[in-house]
Amino acid sequence: MTVEIRLLGRFSARRDGAEIPPGSFGGRLARTLLRILVSRRGAFVSREYLTEALWPTAPPANPAMNINVLVQRARRALCDPGLVLTGPGGYSFACTSSCRVDAESFLQSVDTARRLLTGGHVREALSAFRQALDVWTGELMSGQVS
Repeated sequence: MTVEIRLLGRFSARRDGAEIPPGSFGGRLARTLLRILVSRRGAFVSREYLTEALWPTAPPANPAMNINVLVQRARRALCDPGLVLTGPGGYSFACTSSCRVDAESFLQSVDTARRLLTGGHVREALSAFRQALDVWTGELMSGQVS
């Protein structure tokens, strides 16, 4: 089973190529938690940080329990409990080959393109930059620019 997380453009999670329905996460907060963890993939995110990010104005009476529920919902929706790791005082999204993140692929392609360009390989660099843009599934500049 392969999981793909798309952070660029509209957020989505896919399992074996099919989008996981948003309702599978049991609400918006579980998806927000997942976005936070994936954007910091491989690093533990403290419960305190997650509490502030998920409930900026008024945390629930027992934020640790609420975060645990959200983690369980995310694990269940992804059908791979090993992707969301529990650690001392927080959670992390696992660095594993069974999960691809579009933002990471984008950055790798851009890095490759820059190295090629620096080395004078203009055509290959252009191809790598195009490959990076192909990863981005949403609007490049969503919203209005003032």
